[in-house]
Amino acid sequence: MSDASPALDEAFDRMALSDFELPNGFVNHGPMACEALAALGCEDQIDRWARWFTEMVGEGARPAEPRGVGGSAWKDALGDYRLLPEWVGYFERALADDGWARTVEIWVPRLVPGLATVLFHGAIRTAHAVRAIDAVETSARRAELARA
Repeated sequence: MSDASPALDEAFDRMALSDFELPNGFVNHGPMACEALAALGCEDQIDRWARWFTEMVGEGARPAEPRGVGGSAWKDALGDYRLLPEWVGYFERALADDGWARTVEIWVPRLVPGLATVLFHGAIRTAHAVRAIDAVETSARRAELARA
């Protein structure tokens, strides 16, 4: 993978607008597929595939001001899908304030008890995002990690 793959960053920006679920109810694996294509050296395939995929998925949650998540209330907010925009907003802020490595260090152990939820999707998406941001930190990769 080219460390500064513009195709991957553009795909992450495009995927950030897509829903977390597909129209059939399955979870969205699009960002992970784009990162895998980059890791496999298939960067020339990312843009076309990401455009097709995001059109099929549709728009999703936008980050919101975190009011009911984070702080001491985080345990009670876990699993509440209605709070998804707040969680994304919370993680965007945490990544900006604390950096990606510290945020992962704090939150992965907290979320491990729910690891098997949705067939490990969150753990797998987080691993893909960490691999991408570890190669080079960009705003698109921070946003993907926040959503992961």
